[in-house]
Amino acid sequence: MIEDYYSNIQFAVCVLLLATGSHLLIGKVPGNPVFDTYRKSRKIMGGAFLVFCVQFFIQWKFNARDAFPLVASALNITFFYLSTIMVGFSFISLLNEKYISRKRTVTQLSLWAVTSTAVWFSVGFLPRSLSIWVLIPAAGWLFVYVGHLSWIFFKTYRSAVQKIRNYHSDDVDGFIRWISKSVFFAIIMGLLCSVMAFAPKWMITIYLAVSIPFFYYIFVCFLDYLIHYEMVDDAIDEDSETETSNVQADKTLTHEQIEEKLQDWISAKGYLQPKINMSEIAGQIGSNRSYLSGFINTQYGCTYYKWIALLRLQEAKKLLIDQPELTIPQIAEKAGFSSNTHLTSLFTKEEGLPPAQWREKHIGV
Repeated sequence: MIEDYYSNIQFAVCVLLLATGSHLLIGKVPGNPVFDTYRKSRKIMGGAFLVFCVQFFIQWKFNARDAFPLVASALNITFFYLSTIMVGFSFISLLNEKYISRKRTVTQLSLWAVTSTAVWFSVGFLPRSLSIWVLIPAAGWLFVYVGHLSWIFFKTYRSAVQKIRNYHSDDVDGFIRWISKSVFFAIIMGLLCSVMAFAPKWMITIYLAVSIPFFYYIFVCFLDYLIHYEMVDDAIDEDSETETSNVQADKTLTHEQIEEKLQDWISAKGYLQPKINMSEIAGQIGSNRSYLSGFINTQYGCTYYKWIALLRLQEAKKLLIDQPELTIPQIAEKAGFSSNTHLTSLFTKEEGLPPAQWREKHIGV
């Protein structure tokens, strides 16, 4: 029974990875240069899917686990290691386009080549008893590498979230949470793959069954991310031309002048503009994004996103009391929130009550 499940699940995973990997690799992406990083990341992920596909196909076609157990372990270590490098490059480069460099690529592939050479040499030329003592450390090294790559990713992810919250007034960082979720599962799958190199068939069958929705989730999210990529890239890319256009203006503005201009902007209720971002405010007051972002972080002790959200929250509270005939969705729109859900979530977090209950408590409506 387990033999049939094992064979069928391997074949199913191969078909899925071949279809999704090919689409990620050759599917159409807008030719605009702004999508260059997304295109590269997507192709790398597609390549990683196909590497996985080749590995599972070889295991399925030649029944390597039964016929050549050491070869099967060597295949797992070699292919998992290469695909882990590619998955790491793909996800991290989405959040930091400078992550992929010639030096890093050569270093990572060289380590993979050395490890793979040692693994296959041990399988081909050493006695079984000695081969095991090469395969186990190699699997252990893969375990360590996955942990190291995870640390780099989450460090990059936190930095990206901070940049987004210092650029957009709406909850745009929600658009990259899928990456964090994907990497979380990838870490679990990656760490387990070190064990799967030596695991029995029933464990591998469960592992593969769990991996199917995981691979499909990454595929769908990658396609959907294209819709939001430009907004995220605007926030993460601090070297854009719009950043340098107002650098000269900074040199003529003191902190007091920046504060005065911001107060004038607040008095004019500029924060009610929907989807107003940091660059737009900087342009309106004659500053630039980096300088103004640092000023808001220091002066108000919060990110730009939080600063705008609190200003809008105060406007919403005023509307709740002064215009009781307005519905919550209408108040959310008038106060500049992107959605009724966003207003309710922030209101509940800051005031301890949703907007409707807060209104009833204060004016009995």
